[in-house]
Amino acid sequence: MIESQRPSGPVFGAFVKIHGVVGIGKCSMGFFKNKPCEFTAIHAGNIARITACKLFRYKGNHDSFRMVSLERASLSVLFCKKEFIVCSQSCRARSTLPFGGRMLKTRRGTDMIDIHCHVLYGVDDGSMDLQISQLMIDQMAQMGVTAVIATPHYRHHMFHYPTQQIEEAYQVLREYAASKQISLFLGCEYHVDHDIFDHLETGRVHSLADTSYVLTEYSYSDSLDRILSYTQELILRGWKPVIAHAERYEVFHRKPRLAEEVVDAGAQIQVNANSILGLDGRAVKKASRKFLDLDLVSYIASDAHDLVERASHMGECFSFVRKKYGEEAAKELFEENPGRILRGE
Repeated sequence: MIESQRPSGPVFGAFVKIHGVVGIGKCSMGFFKNKPCEFTAIHAGNIARITACKLFRYKGNHDSFRMVSLERASLSVLFCKKEFIVCSQSCRARSTLPFGGRMLKTRRGTDMIDIHCHVLYGVDDGSMDLQISQLMIDQMAQMGVTAVIATPHYRHHMFHYPTQQIEEAYQVLREYAASKQISLFLGCEYHVDHDIFDHLETGRVHSLADTSYVLTEYSYSDSLDRILSYTQELILRGWKPVIAHAERYEVFHRKPRLAEEVVDAGAQIQVNANSILGLDGRAVKKASRKFLDLDLVSYIASDAHDLVERASHMGECFSFVRKKYGEEAAKELFEENPGRILRGE
């Protein structure tokens, strides 16, 4: 990890404007470009410390920069809408809004349930520490999310699903989530391999909210035959497979209608809110919207990993789906179907 250090010299007058995605914006002066730094964001009595981050040129029509972490150093972000005055020790917001931009649209009156989220800290490539996890919970509460299934990765030779660490982080974060009126459950995003049956049956990993539903992930280039084979075997053993972010898989990019075969086999499809909104590229946007047009989607979830690069956009996506497909469809995908998982129906 790169050690934090404050940039030398005065840096008053550097402005960072946030446009919807926290941490991405315009900077009139590049004092921090390629320099590790540490400063504190103060807003409405809340303090968020950013350590070991840098600004680098981001494509756009102006001098735009993005803040990123260096080698997984601690990164917290600023929940403000308009401008920040960046100085050597503090960053004071000029907005009175605690959350800003399109990504944090509040959906009052909704009871969204997020069945796919990497909000547990320090267990995979999601949240890095408790503070970020708490800020992610705050963000969800503002959007109208009332229940979340934390789904740490299991993937052979990559994410080993540290059971004890997961349980400890869950117990800590569950209390905080409850204080924000969010119910937190445990699950797993399982990158499918031949051990999945044994791992589920022995409790090595959690199913979704410890029900018969299982969130299954495949590799980008996996064939339809492989997806169908594992889907059918899981069903034969009494499980209900949910295909995570099906819009990402190459086989469905070419022919989205092939997903009908997976649904006909008994699986359910989950797509990411970011994919529908076009935040993850054209191919997944096209596939996810085609799935919606074909009525193949059972769940829309965030797959949130952090507050910047892979943040939750559930509120905005709910608004989009409601406008394009109707109130009934939006409630079914964000509330009713996920609720059936929690109830084990």
